[in-house]
Amino acid sequence: MLKKKHWGLFAASVIVMLLIVLRCLRSYDAAPGIFWKRFQIILLFEVYIAANCFYGIRRLHDFIYRHRLILCILLLMFCVANKFNNSSITMWDFYIEPGKGSQYIHPIFGNPRAIRSDEWMVNVPRMMSGYFASNYGKYNDIVMAAKFSNLSSSGFFRDYGALAVPHAYGYYLLGPEYGLSFSWSFRMIFGMLFSFELCMMISNKNRLLSLLGASLIWFSPFNMWWSISQPMMSCIASIVLFNYFITVENWKKRFIFGILLALSGADFIVGLYPAWQVPFGWIMIGFMICIIISNWDNIRNFRKADWLVFVFCLCFMISIAGRYLYNELDYIAAVGNTVYPGKRVSYGGFSLLKTQGYLAAVLSIFNYSTNPSEMGCFYCAFPLGFILLVIQLIHEKQKNIFHVMLVVIGSVLTLYCSIHLPKMIVKLFMLTYSTPSRAVDVLGFLSVLALVSSLSSMYNSHAKLDMLSSIIIASGCVIPAVIISIPLVSGNKNILAVYVLGIITFVSIMLLIHDGRIYVRKYLITFATACMAINGLLVNPILSGTDVITTKPLYTVIRDIVKKDPEARWITLDDSVYSQYLISCGARTINSVNFVPNFELWKKIDLENVFRDVWDRYAHMAIHLSEAERFDVRLNYPDSITVDVDEKSFEKMDVNYILSVKPVMDKKWEDKFDNVYEENGLYIYQVKK
Repeated sequence: MLKKKHWGLFAASVIVMLLIVLRCLRSYDAAPGIFWKRFQIILLFEVYIAANCFYGIRRLHDFIYRHRLILCILLLMFCVANKFNNSSITMWDFYIEPGKGSQYIHPIFGNPRAIRSDEWMVNVPRMMSGYFASNYGKYNDIVMAAKFSNLSSSGFFRDYGALAVPHAYGYYLLGPEYGLSFSWSFRMIFGMLFSFELCMMISNKNRLLSLLGASLIWFSPFNMWWSISQPMMSCIASIVLFNYFITVENWKKRFIFGILLALSGADFIVGLYPAWQVPFGWIMIGFMICIIISNWDNIRNFRKADWLVFVFCLCFMISIAGRYLYNELDYIAAVGNTVYPGKRVSYGGFSLLKTQGYLAAVLSIFNYSTNPSEMGCFYCAFPLGFILLVIQLIHEKQKNIFHVMLVVIGSVLTLYCSIHLPKMIVKLFMLTYSTPSRAVDVLGFLSVLALVSSLSSMYNSHAKLDMLSSIIIASGCVIPAVIISIPLVSGNKNILAVYVLGIITFVSIMLLIHDGRIYVRKYLITFATACMAINGLLVNPILSGTDVITTKPLYTVIRDIVKKDPEARWITLDDSVYSQYLISCGARTINSVNFVPNFELWKKIDLENVFRDVWDRYAHMAIHLSEAERFDVRLNYPDSITVDVDEKSFEKMDVNYILSVKPVMDKKWEDKFDNVYEENGLYIYQVKK
């Protein structure tokens, strides 16, 4: 017979659900579709709570654990069917005809994040340009109105090498709208699953502790504010799949894991962001060495079929990664020769303070006076995990090889993020391709793994630290975090929140490393897991589709012009945001983000390379019609330039259409254009030829 508390919890959850549904009903008439999508999400949570009440917490979570892969696939299908994604593209409603369009120009839940402009303003429009250019064919002449490979311009090319990026499969099979949903949903769902599996490896299969570790990793401010770190996900997936590949005994299962490992390994290789790839790569190599050593007897018993599977999967990985990189050779060469970011090298420096900003980082969903992406880190009470590991290594008679590996790699990264190291040492570890400000993110990730592994070992040995040691360690991990986090937030309420979080973190550490009561640890870990997951999920919005781009009246106008004049070249004036909207409509736009220097353009307007140090970079590009007879290129930021064009240089640019947020009033320029559209504060001009 069910206990009353189960009925009470269920009744309370139903009341809360009904209150939320009633709140959502207020907007039913204006947005019935949004209401029903909200209702589906709310109902999923209610079903989960009801299952806990009537099926039993332990039985339910055993069921979820046993069928976790199937449940993840079903959840992915549910999200894609509803076109759910976590993009901040609803920011376009603030720029393009606010309020105009379908009901889905608004999020289902949450708020768009303007600070994630690389995601909503750069990546999504580039993706859509690749579709309009040639349905993800070989070439793209929309971005920068110049012919580049589609892989370089948009990140997509329907080719054998496309197998190297699994989260992009949806774009090729389902198109931009469902593809965006597949990309986000696949990474969110399976990234969490792989993080859980990795923590299971290092926690002696402690499910609750692994769930905490997975939440600390996947829902971290670092991962959520960076709209999911692809190098981190492919690194985690490769480690987990390699472990399964080595440990399973059935060659058919080994073949499946080998293929999946080849895909994740290729995904890591083609990521082309060495600032994160190099340190994550060392972690991946370290884990693989430990897995090989730990399972050496199993490897020695590999049969001929097993080695054939290994060779086949290795060749498969090399072939798809090699094909992908071959298709992108021109882009790699072009970026490598730029002033920024191509010439960037680093030999270490102090960036450890970022690891101590975790209290402010988790508050960034409510307040971000600074850049939350740059200050995003892992809530891991650095260096708690490494301190506990060192203590255990001192007392361990038989050293845990994973503990040794975590401490060694952690020490190298800590040194690199602390001081300027000799060039020979940095080059040996290939860290010249990284930077301390990026390597410190990977150090935070490693710190979470160290924490999970050390706590697992403590609990398995029924060990706990004495009161004095616990106080010293907890104070050393929390007090610096409070001091460093306070300047990162603004307002008395947020400062108070930092102090409160600091106290909660201090008490939590004490309970985890000193209190030996199992039920206290379980409740604390469960509560911390839930809080971290909720905090992470609140960073990015949930929305459906790409209507905020495709249902605007301006979109229809631009598409009509493009269909009539597909070779027309466009620019925007005094702005580098609206140019990205143009490419998402399929318009060939000169001043869309220059992912590499547009040499075809600069050879025409900067004949003597006077401004090469300014434009030879990845750059957001604004164009200003100069009132004087003067051509100039100004550097605003390392990735932003403004081009002042005179009549002569304008003619060389061969512009056909102009999109502007204000009318062209200057007589010198006004006579050169015909106004063909003027609605909702936006103007389209056709250049007289």
